[in-house]
Amino acid sequence: MYYSDLELAFVIDSSLSMADDMQGVIDGLVDISQSLQAVRNSGRAVKIGIVLFGKRPFEHVALDFTSDMNVVETKLKQILEEYIAGKKSTQDPGEDCYHGLCKTAEGLSWRSSNRMAVVITDEPANELCEVYDQGLKNENIACVNRAEQLLKAAGIQTSVYTIVTKN
Repeated sequence: MYYSDLELAFVIDSSLSMADDMQGVIDGLVDISQSLQAVRNSGRAVKIGIVLFGKRPFEHVALDFTSDMNVVETKLKQILEEYIAGKKSTQDPGEDCYHGLCKTAEGLSWRSSNRMAVVITDEPANELCEVYDQGLKNENIACVNRAEQLLKAAGIQTSVYTIVTKN
């Protein structure tokens, strides 16, 4: 493995509230994966993994790390097709972002020492919202703490990007 290897996880909110944004998100991630192909062609190993989350226990690994950007692009397009086909629900399952991050830390096959996760969502994490199910408040706090510990222990640099849209 090269010193400059990169493992990049896209952690994507696939809840119903993303309906207006999912096409743009997937298009942007396809563009990023195509750009990373050029980095890979320069001799640096780049691998991408994908984790989806919504309301737990929905979080799951959609794609474990691969350096084949064609596989990444195909998977992203498949996620979009499945999302469009399934968005007929009248309920938004919510954004349990930190459960998605736990799945990212534990569910992907991390091997490189250069690790990064990028979270893409349109709303604050349910686990951080006081109005979200007061009965689960202690469990939510424990989940946030667990996610932070797992990410730190695994050496995963994490950024959360919230999409801002006009309503």
